[in-house]
Amino acid sequence: MVSPADSRPEDHFARLIDRAHGGCKVALGIITEYFRRYLLVLSVGQIPPDLQAKAGASDLVQDTLLEACAAFGRFQGRTKAELHAWLRQIHDRNLADFKRRYRDAEKRRAEREVAVDAALVRSLADRRPTPAEEAVESEQARRLAAAQAELSARDRLVLDLHVVRKVSYEEVAQAVGCSPEEAKKLCVRALRALAHALHDR
Repeated sequence: MVSPADSRPEDHFARLIDRAHGGCKVALGIITEYFRRYLLVLSVGQIPPDLQAKAGASDLVQDTLLEACAAFGRFQGRTKAELHAWLRQIHDRNLADFKRRYRDAEKRRAEREVAVDAALVRSLADRRPTPAEEAVESEQARRLAAAQAELSARDRLVLDLHVVRKVSYEEVAQAVGCSPEEAKKLCVRALRALAHALHDR
């Protein structure tokens, strides 16, 4: 049975660790609950705002503690400080995996959207009209010009560079003063803004 207290906190924690290594689930539960609040505060401060909707800090803490319980047999320390450092390593690794997983997914999604939207605009630009379509070409051109006029100067610039001149994202980035990754996002937003403007007309 686990004693609620010993003569010294360090001795108490060492005994808890020994008993947890011996298979005592009560001792292991006391250890994990002891660190839960600390890990929760740590997670709240480290999850970026743009990823907080993907998973809560409590989810990250729960994953860390479950992993720690499953891998406790590999923990070699006997002090609270050593256990603290070991849990922090698990937490930091899980946080890095979490960030990488969602940001890689967002990057792939953005790249697919840019590719699809740009391909659609290019196909429309390269398409040759039939004789019947030529009759309304001037009206379509007027609508397109009016829709473009509603866009911001930066949106018009990135569309001209990426869609019309077909320059790379790196060149778009240099022209507008941002990173290539941000240039991709600007192209997506500009294409969508143009589509909305055309739809309204």
